[in-house]
Amino acid sequence: MHRATARRGPRSLTHHELAFQILRVAFTVTVDETQLRSQLRWLEQSAIQPAPPETTVAYAVRRRDGAYEITRAGVPADLQFHRAGVLATLYAAVQRDALAAWPQHTAVHAVVGTFAGERFAVVGGSARERSRLAVALMSAGAELEGDDLALLGVDGLTTYPRPIRLDRHARLPAYVPARSELPFAGSPGTGQWALDLARAGHRWEVRSGPVARFVHFDLNDGGQTRVRELTQVGAMRALVAAADVPAAPAPAIQAMASMLGGARCRRLWLGDVEDVEKIWADMRSGR
Repeated sequence: MHRATARRGPRSLTHHELAFQILRVAFTVTVDETQLRSQLRWLEQSAIQPAPPETTVAYAVRRRDGAYEITRAGVPADLQFHRAGVLATLYAAVQRDALAAWPQHTAVHAVVGTFAGERFAVVGGSARERSRLAVALMSAGAELEGDDLALLGVDGLTTYPRPIRLDRHARLPAYVPARSELPFAGSPGTGQWALDLARAGHRWEVRSGPVARFVHFDLNDGGQTRVRELTQVGAMRALVAAADVPAAPAPAIQAMASMLGGARCRRLWLGDVEDVEKIWADMRSGR
């Protein structure tokens, strides 16, 4: 399952340029500082995309008079005084550009993947908690698609590819590269590493379609693990809470109802993320 594959995605065209694709958009980011180029590796990913890009967006960062000038397609977009600010600006801008190419879809904050042949979506918890759950699922044998965003439309759920976020608490599988080899952002105590799933030997591919299991999850560290069936009404409430619902919500609500109508829905309170393999097996067996 964890095997090296031919990759499509990031490549360094020059010493100071990053190039990668997110769904329908190809991005280039040109920088004139080696240290900044190293930090911006956080943006790179090599997921196999479903189709060639429909458009290209070019960003550039130039160091001038003690500040970093950020341009988009040659037009000034922002000014930052620290590398962390440049990364935050570009991360938000790239995501905004990528999502804008999917105007008929609704962004959902979810972990998406396949476990024992069953495609799943997990919502709930904080972004860090979902990332911790995603790593535990990966360690248990799941093929992850993403730990943060997915796009929901009439074609089902489409993964938004970004590297998996690893905090200092994540217990990594042995086959994952050492943290020292991964891009890092943030402070030493609270920062996160970015893991490109292809570097971990997964066939990381963007997919669209239904899910067989929908889980509303909360991490209850040290508490009791509990699972119960989730009604369609409860599942809809959880999905709406996890989504960026547009101003005209009717198509989004219809897509949500369609996705949930074909899925088995559960409410999960997880006392320890390391128990997720047993819990998933219990859910599959109907217990």
